[in-house]
Amino acid sequence: MKKDISIIVVNFFTGEKILNLIKKLNKQSFDIIIIDNGDSIDLSSKLPNQSNIIYHKMPYNSGFAKACNFAVDKFINSDKIFFLNPDTDISVEEIIRLSEKISDKRVSAISPKVYFDSEKEYIVTPASEKTPFKFFLYKISMNNSLFYSIFSYIIHRRNYNYYLHNQLFFTNTLSGGHFMINRATFKRYKFDERFFLYFEDTDLFRRMYTNGEKLAYDNSASIIHTSSYSNHKAQMIENSKNIYYEKHFKKFINFLKYINSINNNIEAKFKFLGKYSENMVVARFDTEKNIFLEISPDSTFVTSLLYKSRVTELVIKNEVAKFFLDRKFYFRVTLLDENKTLLYSILF
Repeated sequence: MKKDISIIVVNFFTGEKILNLIKKLNKQSFDIIIIDNGDSIDLSSKLPNQSNIIYHKMPYNSGFAKACNFAVDKFINSDKIFFLNPDTDISVEEIIRLSEKISDKRVSAISPKVYFDSEKEYIVTPASEKTPFKFFLYKISMNNSLFYSIFSYIIHRRNYNYYLHNQLFFTNTLSGGHFMINRATFKRYKFDERFFLYFEDTDLFRRMYTNGEKLAYDNSASIIHTSSYSNHKAQMIENSKNIYYEKHFKKFINFLKYINSINNNIEAKFKFLGKYSENMVVARFDTEKNIFLEISPDSTFVTSLLYKSRVTELVIKNEVAKFFLDRKFYFRVTLLDENKTLLYSILF
């Protein structure tokens, strides 16, 4: 029987997470396709013996893009595909909500609002398009106080408006870790398999957007996605970014390499809070304040965790703080008036 939605999950040493995901999403109206790129456990022996769960073990670690393309070509019969990372948590109801929105012919691909923590207090900012011009603005802003103030303020307003937004809105890119797309649309574009891991989604959505496809975030649907960080991951991102720029902006590649070599001088203005500790205290106030918090590995806060509350002491809970480890992160606390209007910010 043909299913309306197929879920594709790629495994690479995330078998236990996939088993937990299946327990939550194991609904007969979904096909769940698992492409196994490698694991320390025998995942196939632990999966439920059901016709809607399809398992395939690749002969080698083929990368994310190739594994997804393989799954679509070999196993997908449904009209809609939901690409899902193993380290996510989403309900059946949220997936159905996305499915209803993508039935709207105005929408070619859609992604839910992303939360970082289990209590859904910290929102992850949406993906942003990567272009030489934006990279240039970023580097200029990191070496000029005036440009930094302007660029940072624009991002600041964008982050706050996104936090407050609870409707469908259109954009120029999405995140590849959790998006739904019509099968016919995906087969027209597919992932470029030159991207082993990372930037395959940025590339896909750029090609779709420039061809007139409509990309949207549905902030009425939500997912929890707890990311991780390592130096190896950072290097893989850098490698894929170079492939992306070489493919789409070849004329600017030497310029981009030069810009990338410039050191960021603005960062010296930030105060170092120390390494990760449980219940990290970021700020204390004499009286209770309405605050809007941004946490980012980038001092322009382009990619951030967003949090809003009324507090006298701003404490980053352990579930979020442990992600920092030894990595450098930046905090921006903005006080709000009673109408929730941004007043002024404190940088840490």
